Amino acid sequence: MCKPTQDQLPIWNLNLAAGSVNRHWTRAFFRGGAYARNYGNANPTYLYLANYSTTGRELDTDVIPYCDWLFATRLDSNPADRTVVLPMPPGLDGIGNCERINFILCNADGDVIEIDLDSLGLTGTLPASFGAFNKLKNLYLRENTISGTLPPSLFASSELKNVFLGKNFFTGTIPCPTHPEPVLTSISLERNSFTGTLPACLFTEAPYLQTLDLSYLDLDTTIPNAIQEATELVSLTMRHAGIVGNLPQEMKCNDKLQWVSLERNKMSGTVPSDVVGGMAALYELGLSYNDFSGPIPTIPNTSTGFRHLYLDHNRFSGQFQTQLEGWTANLDASTSSRLYLDHNDLSGPLPTYLYDLIYDAHGINSLAINENHFLCDQQRGDWPAWVFRVGTGAFGVCTPLAMVTSATVPNPGSIVVTGANFVASPELKCKLINSVTSVATIVNAAYRSPTEVECIAPTIAPTMTYAVQVANYGTDFYSPALAGSAYVMRSVVIPADPARTVTTSFVASGDVSSYTAARQAAMRAAFAARAGVPLESVVLSVTAASVNINLEIVYPTATAAAGAAVALTAAGGAFQSTASLQAVLRNAGVPVTVTEITSAPQVVQQNLSSGTVKEVLSLGGIIAIVVSVVVAFLLCLCASTLIQRERAGKPVFSPVGGGVGAVKPSATATSSSTGRSTVAGEHKL
Repeated sequence: MCKPTQDQLPIWNLNLAAGSVNRHWTRAFFRGGAYARNYGNANPTYLYLANYSTTGRELDTDVIPYCDWLFATRLDSNPADRTVVLPMPPGLDGIGNCERINFILCNADGDVIEIDLDSLGLTGTLPASFGAFNKLKNLYLRENTISGTLPPSLFASSELKNVFLGKNFFTGTIPCPTHPEPVLTSISLERNSFTGTLPACLFTEAPYLQTLDLSYLDLDTTIPNAIQEATELVSLTMRHAGIVGNLPQEMKCNDKLQWVSLERNKMSGTVPSDVVGGMAALYELGLSYNDFSGPIPTIPNTSTGFRHLYLDHNRFSGQFQTQLEGWTANLDASTSSRLYLDHNDLSGPLPTYLYDLIYDAHGINSLAINENHFLCDQQRGDWPAWVFRVGTGAFGVCTPLAMVTSATVPNPGSIVVTGANFVASPELKCKLINSVTSVATIVNAAYRSPTEVECIAPTIAPTMTYAVQVANYGTDFYSPALAGSAYVMRSVVIPADPARTVTTSFVASGDVSSYTAARQAAMRAAFAARAGVPLESVVLSVTAASVNINLEIVYPTATAAAGAAVALTAAGGAFQSTASLQAVLRNAGVPVTVTEITSAPQVVQQNLSSGTVKEVLSLGGIIAIVVSVVVAFLLCLCASTLIQRERAGKPVFSPVGGGVGAVKPSATATSSSTGRSTVAGEHKL
């Protein structure tokens, strides 16, 4: 695994005074460049400067095959005469004292308890004989060129606490701890070529694990739910490690986590607020350069030590007027903090606590929220004035509010909205606010131009007037809250799809004033339940002249509407009779008498361009019309035939049969161009 880089190695003299560069090899001299003839710190008294030149300051020390440190102690020499090199070195064969090797520590019994061989150019693979170090506590092999898989025996020691193998060329999968009672507290395998998944055993079989670093690996894995069992975990670092999937809900159980670094992976989904809140000891959360979406998480004010938040380069969207208030409240001038939210899809106005964060002696020393879609100040048409006091570099360019000037319904299912500042955004939305219920429905919109978008009209609601608002980025709707004094409500009447609408009316006892809003709501709920449609799909109106009650129910499909029109009047239907309808109302808490069903349930037909409504005939009426049309067509066909015969000079009517009065055709024949004879007077078809 290690051999001298030169045939002529320096001979160290242990009899020299302590601190002499020629007494024996030391890490301090090595790192300081005392052994390097081409380095500014070379020690001129070093006897082997001409042929033994190396330093720990190279740009990439782990690729230098430098193992002379191991032979510097002259374990391969004769103890009586260090100038005599033996062919079989006794020191590594159990004859010598392990403490004579730099970076090897032993206990009083001579057992190796620490191996610290960082940055020493080791190459080759790790042997399975590592299991012989059954008292090993600390293993440091970072920044070498060791390759191959990790032998399971590496974790065999019952006292092993720290394993640091970063920046090598290890391959294969990450092994599990093998000792039945492991005491591992730190595992660092970063900058290797491990593949596969992140084994759950790292969390289930290492109950004392505090630090885990798996950055810059070639994994393809989610974070296992078993991470919740690592209750002592303090630091989790997996940058650019091939992590996919969501941030697991189970991480809210890791309440001792202080550092979470998951940057530059392929994680997605939302970041649940309860997970972030559950990690109450957080100091730093790094989720940059992933594919997270949805709102940014809410940071509770119970996370008193939380200072660094990195959510940049994701797809977080929406506003964050309140999510970071708790985080901001815990900052003070005595500590530094960082907030990176840049390169997302955040929108809406700038939160006011950003002003507080910058001006009220908080310890914020780095802020980046550029490359988002925060709104311009409506009065200025630019950032608020306070932004200019710190400069706009951290804020980028603001986005004008989408303005609405009019809305029309050119055809069913479509609303064309005109205005200004529309953007071709994948989050382009329309908000339709019901003028009666004030319920808001958000639908997708299609970009046509900076002054025009097309919204998808609701297809299950009845004819209704809606206030129309547009948002370029999902939540920044043209509204009184954002437009201020410039807001003017724009409305549109959206007709229901006639093929899916059933109307009916009836007369009930009482007067209009007795049908309070609560009573009408109960009636609507009863009819919605009987029809199997949402409450908002039922419109009920009450007018005078006795009490006339008109009902409109919108069904999901035309087929459902046609079927309902029949079912409502069939046996067991609500409109089978006045008695059955009266029972439905009484069960809904409306004890009135139904005196007449003035219009049976039926599907209506509506002309959307004119807004007129006309009733469709009943099934019997439709059949009668069809029969009449067929009879009229046949009569017209017969009349046309008779007229043609009369114009041709042919008899309109001919006697039937050969009895008296029958006209016998003439025997005179005329030749035709086809050579066939045609009887005179015969009508050839």
